Amino acid sequence: MKKSALFFKGIVILLLVLAPLISLCQTSLLDSLLNRYNLSKDPQEQLTLLRSITSTEPETNQKIAYANELLELARSNGSYFFEHAAELQLGIGYRFMGDLSKSLKHLLSSLAIAEKYKDEKLIGSSLGEIAATYASQGDIRTSVQFSNRTIRIFRKRRDTLNLSIALLNTGYDYYTLNELDSSIMYGEEAEHLVSNFTELSSIRRESLLAYIGGNMAITQAELGQKEVAIDALNRSIENLRSIEDYYAVADFLKFLGEIQFAMGAIDKAEKSASEALELSQIYSLSELNRDLNLLLYRINESKGKFKEALTYHLVYTELADSIENKSVIRQMAKQKSGFELAQKESEVELLKAQRRNQQTVIVTATVVVFAFAILVIVIFIYYRSKIRVNRVLKRQKVALERLNETKDKFFSIISHDLRGPVSSLFGVSGLIRHFVKEKNNDQLLEMANHMETSVERLSNLLDNLLNWAMQQQGHFPNVPEKVDVTGMIQEINGMFSNMANGKQVSLTSDISESIFLWVDRNSVHTIFRNLINNAIKFTPEEGTIVVNAKIAGDMAEISITDSGIGISQTKLDKLFNLDGDSATYGTAGEKGLGLGLQLVKEFMDMNNGTISAKSEEGVGTTFLVTLPLFDKDEVKEKSVIKSVH
Repeated sequence: MKKSALFFKGIVILLLVLAPLISLCQTSLLDSLLNRYNLSKDPQEQLTLLRSITSTEPETNQKIAYANELLELARSNGSYFFEHAAELQLGIGYRFMGDLSKSLKHLLSSLAIAEKYKDEKLIGSSLGEIAATYASQGDIRTSVQFSNRTIRIFRKRRDTLNLSIALLNTGYDYYTLNELDSSIMYGEEAEHLVSNFTELSSIRRESLLAYIGGNMAITQAELGQKEVAIDALNRSIENLRSIEDYYAVADFLKFLGEIQFAMGAIDKAEKSASEALELSQIYSLSELNRDLNLLLYRINESKGKFKEALTYHLVYTELADSIENKSVIRQMAKQKSGFELAQKESEVELLKAQRRNQQTVIVTATVVVFAFAILVIVIFIYYRSKIRVNRVLKRQKVALERLNETKDKFFSIISHDLRGPVSSLFGVSGLIRHFVKEKNNDQLLEMANHMETSVERLSNLLDNLLNWAMQQQGHFPNVPEKVDVTGMIQEINGMFSNMANGKQVSLTSDISESIFLWVDRNSVHTIFRNLINNAIKFTPEEGTIVVNAKIAGDMAEISITDSGIGISQTKLDKLFNLDGDSATYGTAGEKGLGLGLQLVKEFMDMNNGTISAKSEEGVGTTFLVTLPLFDKDEVKEKSVIKSVH
């Protein structure tokens, strides 16, 4: 869609002046102001009324005449405020006439007045109109720079009304640059500010929202939201008609016609374009007139009305040539205005240099404050470093305590595992004395073989325990591997065979199928050594101990059943939570450390297993252990090491 040359930059003063007077009869507003001005004898009232007349007058030549009269009256009364208003209106008037060089000259004069008296509101107004003039020259980038300066001033002042207008105009600039996201963003902020500005009258709010809605509508059309754009444009046009702002009505009607034509609503497009053309001719809007003739040419051509189309095209060509000639003049004016602007900026720089001298004391004080701030930061960093070191020391303390705890547990395992085999040697020594007295050499030889086997098993146990100790790093390592249940139980039974024989206890296993576990060998070996050792310890002479194993789903169930003295219900309830000093003597006076079942429970958890016990005093006890089976597919996946701390 072709963008309009008309730019809505002249609305600042128009809205500020027109809105408070909207309660007057709109059709005779200008006449009413002129009558009051002609009758007034008060210079201040005359200035106020003439300012309103100048900003309200729609005819450009008359606007310039009123502005010159206002300028002369303001200077004679020494009023910088009205002198600024006159220069501003002259800049706007010459911009409407297309004389951009004169426009910039008067706008720069208005800016100089505002800066001289440090009136930020007036500075913002001048910057906004300078931006509008650059936009009229087609230099939209420079226009955006001035517009954003305007926005910063009004945002700093919290001047909601003027900030909203500046955002509206800058949003239109971004639309012209085809930066549609920025256009929508500025428009939405302006709409939000106006909608929530409670100090505005409802009429003034609706007027501003009409401009905002119209500008956002043409942006939405570019984004493909044409139905939404048409509704918004119609609302804006009706609101602008009510305040007789026919410049904006004509431009919005042109956009409406273009959207309707693009959607195929030819008759509606022709109606909108024709009405806009009539307004552009009344108010001498040559560029808009050119664009509308081109649009009506396209509309009539599409309807097959070639004669009418040719007429519109001839007018368009004539206007385009005329505007092209004016464009060359504008380029020359742009160069001249650029020189004047540079000259003005040089004056501003001189003023800034003078102000810098006054700021020396402030800068010195700032340096002192900055140095003090650095000192505070250094002290803060020092204390943070100290806190960090204390945290490291605390973590190291916890690690050392964990290492010490692991060491104590490991010593208890060694003591517990060695106590049984060593105790069995006492029984063997008694048998040796008996066989020596009886001179039974055959039994002595058999006993020597048993002792050799027991010592070999004890040596292997010590080797395994030492290797296990070397792998520890403050915790018990968990390295799962494939373990044969039958082989492990037979090995442990052989280790405790002398101890069982010494008490004349039957120690057997009943495992009818091949069962392989996926567990840590050392910890599981320790579990069954503890359970079988306890079974022998608490089983009286001529008792029985049987180890059974079977597969239950994806787990193995292994039970150790003895015909021992049993466990009371009170002890059974807290069997795996006994304190370290809860040692119990066996049926033959064997002493324990009271730590075996605690370690068994920890190692069962480490191997993802469970343990339970059922017992009846005087009958016996059964410990039931479940452990995961070996699964070759699961082994391929990386094992997650879980350690007991």
